[in-house]
Amino acid sequence: MGEPLTLFGGANMTQTIETLCAVPGGVNGAALEKYKQALAKFPTGVAVVTALTSAGDPIGLTVNSFVSISLEPAIVSWSLRLKSSLYEHFVEAGSFVINVLAADQSELATQFATRREDRFEGVRWSSGACGDPVLSGVAATFECEEVSSLVVGDHVVFFGGIAAFSASRRESS
Repeated sequence: MGEPLTLFGGANMTQTIETLCAVPGGVNGAALEKYKQALAKFPTGVAVVTALTSAGDPIGLTVNSFVSISLEPAIVSWSLRLKSSLYEHFVEAGSFVINVLAADQSELATQFATRREDRFEGVRWSSGACGDPVLSGVAATFECEEVSSLVVGDHVVFFGGIAAFSASRRESS
């Protein structure tokens, strides 16, 4: 965590927030422009967030809550319902991958949105920089180390520092 930042509001309201630090050496310099281009692959699309359970099993689900939070340092976020069957696994994971789906991957979005035993059945993937599943053929990937999480209402928001990213020539959904 970085230094606390104190904000002053009306009616004697003071709010202190913690600044987040991302993965050291994550995205900087020449890679920053490529990082922005990769983020541009997700204008209003759908993504599949993947990770590994503590037992090493792949998990994933479809989300539309992916957001770029900061460029310097490079931080993204996504949210998950507290009542999700995958909640405990993602809380314990410590890292995750945002897989931005290509325009023709609606079946993949449906597969990861459906409650089923093995959402990875028939899905090609490889292990990424943090060991988490990186789906093949997607428009962009953002491999993240969790830097913080925050419960907001009935969701937990995960903040991830970029450890690695890639963008293909495919258009996002």
